[in-house]
Amino acid sequence: MKRLGIYDEFLRRIDKILEVEEEKIEKVLDLWINLKEFLLIIRSSCSEPKLKKVIEEVFTSGSRFEISAAACSEPLKDEWQSIAKIDLRRLRENLLALRKIFEKKREKLEEVLLEAFAKAKLGISPTVVIDDLIESGLLSKSTASYLRLESREIEKWKNPDEIRRIAGLLFQIRRLRDAEERNS
Repeated sequence: MKRLGIYDEFLRRIDKILEVEEEKIEKVLDLWINLKEFLLIIRSSCSEPKLKKVIEEVFTSGSRFEISAAACSEPLKDEWQSIAKIDLRRLRENLLALRKIFEKKREKLEEVLLEAFAKAKLGISPTVVIDDLIESGLLSKSTASYLRLESREIEKWKNPDEIRRIAGLLFQIRRLRDAEERNS
């Protein structure tokens, strides 16, 4: 199965945090806040206990990092920066654990991500959603041809929430079809 763009985007956001130098606390903080939005939605959509536990550990270490990173501009800047670096290491360890779980259970978690995206605003380009729907088989070729607009047309849509709503509906249709196939 081909990887979904949303799945790749999620891993890319994790990798960015893992790759940035520890001295760039502000940059990592921005990346963390960006990833946290994704994780909040995944946590609410996920039913797997082990994954939820790791996500909670990521949130705990991320919250500590946020606090220490925010304090880096205060009078005790050097001390707070060293604390922020320690908190960042913990956050990175937890993100690595989360990434490993996602790699092991890729197919199941791709669906979780797609469903989570369909329910929320994750700041991902509508073209990624459309490509995911096509690649994952949620759209037939004839229906997909209607969505093959030029990317600049898609980006100009005034309400990208429409695409998310459509993605959610198509996801539910696909689930019903899969359930019917299993029952027959």
